[in-house]
Amino acid sequence: MKKLFTIVIIIGIIGAALVIIKPGKKDILPSLDGGGKCGDGICGPAEKANPNLCPKDCQIQKDGTIPPSTTSSTPKDTTSVSADSPFAIQAPFMSRTEDKGYISDQEAKDLLLDAGAKEVRLVLPELEKYDINNLLTKNNISISSDIAFPVYPKDMEKHKSEVKASAKKYKNNVKAWLVINEAETGWKDTPEKYAEYFIATSKAIKSEAPDALVVMNLAGVSPAGESSSSAGLKFLDTALKNGVGPYFDVLDIHIQGDAANYINMGKIVSDYNNIFKQNGIEKKSVWSTEFGTYDGDPDENSRLPGMKLLYQSEKTQAGGLIKKYIYGLSVGIKKMFWTTMVEWSHYDKNSSGNCYFCSTGLVNNSRNDDGKSHKKLAYYTYKKMVEVLDGSDWNNIQTIQEKDGIYIYKFTKNNKSIWVAWNDNDGSKQVTISGITSSQVKVTEAIPKYESGKEVTDYSAAFNTETKTVSGGKVTITLKDAPVFVEEK
Repeated sequence: MKKLFTIVIIIGIIGAALVIIKPGKKDILPSLDGGGKCGDGICGPAEKANPNLCPKDCQIQKDGTIPPSTTSSTPKDTTSVSADSPFAIQAPFMSRTEDKGYISDQEAKDLLLDAGAKEVRLVLPELEKYDINNLLTKNNISISSDIAFPVYPKDMEKHKSEVKASAKKYKNNVKAWLVINEAETGWKDTPEKYAEYFIATSKAIKSEAPDALVVMNLAGVSPAGESSSSAGLKFLDTALKNGVGPYFDVLDIHIQGDAANYINMGKIVSDYNNIFKQNGIEKKSVWSTEFGTYDGDPDENSRLPGMKLLYQSEKTQAGGLIKKYIYGLSVGIKKMFWTTMVEWSHYDKNSSGNCYFCSTGLVNNSRNDDGKSHKKLAYYTYKKMVEVLDGSDWNNIQTIQEKDGIYIYKFTKNNKSIWVAWNDNDGSKQVTISGITSSQVKVTEAIPKYESGKEVTDYSAAFNTETKTVSGGKVTITLKDAPVFVEEK
C-alpha cells in the first residue's frame, strides 16, 4: 500500500515520438497560416481545413488520447472531471484470504448503502468475482478499478487487447481506471518504458470507454502523511517529460497517518500542481484512493517510516475523518476513498492483528487482536457527513477561517448554506458566523455523543443538536472538541 534539468515539453505523440524544445532555443517548427505550427501536436484550424497539411498532428485526436486544446499547447483542464460526490470507500469487499467469510457480499453492500458511500475502489479480479451490477451499479455506487500490471508486457498487442476487453465489458460499471498502483515504487522497468506502457494502456481504455477516466496512481506522500514524497514528485515530473501528460485525467495520491496531519494536505497538493505547471501541463484533478487514520494503539511498523502510532481514541479517529475530508476538499482533493469499511485483519504476513492498516476501517474486525466487532464512531461520523453535505456544489467551497486554531468552511446545498467548523485549541472557543439568510440554524456535532460506537443504539438521537436564533445575519456558537455542522433552516 505504501508502499530534471528544466525542459518545456510540447507534446506531439506520434507512436512513441516526442518533439522537445529546450528553453532558450529558437522554435524551429514550421509556422502555419492561421496560427499554430506543424508538429506541435495540435490539430489547429489550418490543419483541420487541409488534413494532409500536418496529418500527424490531427492523428493525435483519433487514436485514443485525451485531446489537448486547439488554442494551447497544454491539455484541457480536467479539474472538474470529478465534481460529483467525494465520499468513497476503498476495498469494501472482504477479498483478502485473511478476511474471507467475515462478512457476506450483501452485508458489505448494506454497509455501503447505510453509510452513504457513493463510490468504491476495487481491483480487476473483483469485477469478475462479485455481482457488481446488483451490488453496486443498480444502487448508484460508482466504481473505480485498478488495471494493468507493474511490468512491461512481453506482448504489447496482447496487453492492449486485454485492456480493451475489460474497458468494453465494464463500460457501464467502471467510471475510472487506475493504472499501476503506487507506480513510483511498483513499476519494474525504466521511466521510458512506463510512459510507453501508460500511453498504450490509456489509449486502449479510451478506445472502448471514451468517457472513463484514466488515473495515474502514486503513493505520492510520506507514510505518515506529513509531506509529499520526493520519489512521487520525481516520478510525475519524469512521466510528464516523457509525454504522459495528455493521457490521464486524474492524479491519485495516498494520504494516511494520524488524525492531526490533515493540515499538511494543502502543501502536498500544491507540490504536485507545481510539477504540472513546470511542465506546461494544466493541473489535473487530485484524488486520494487510499485515505485514512486509525483508532487504538497499533504496533510500530518499520515499513511505515516516520509514522508515530500513538494512541487515538474512537473520537479522535472520527474527528480526524471529518477534518481530513473537509480540509481535503478545501485544498482541491476532489474525491477521497476511506481505507476501508471493515478493518482488514492481519494486514499482511508480516503484521500482527494490531497494525495500522488493521485499525483504519470504519467497522471493527473481531479477527484482529482486540476482538471488537462494532461500528466505530467514525462510521457514524462518515454517515452524518454524507447525509449533511452530499449534493453540495463542490466547485464552490469557501474557506472562512484558518487561524488561531479555528477552522470554518462554507458549503452550498440546495441554495442553502452549511458551515463546517472545528476548534484545535485545548479549550472551548466562541466564534461568530455571519452572512446567514435564515432566521434559525441547526447546529450538530459531527461525532456521536459517546466514547464508542458500540454505545450507539439509535442513530437519529446519537448526535448533540441544537437550534439557534440568528440575529442580523449572525450567530455565535461555542466550539468544543467536536467539529460541528451549522445548517440554515
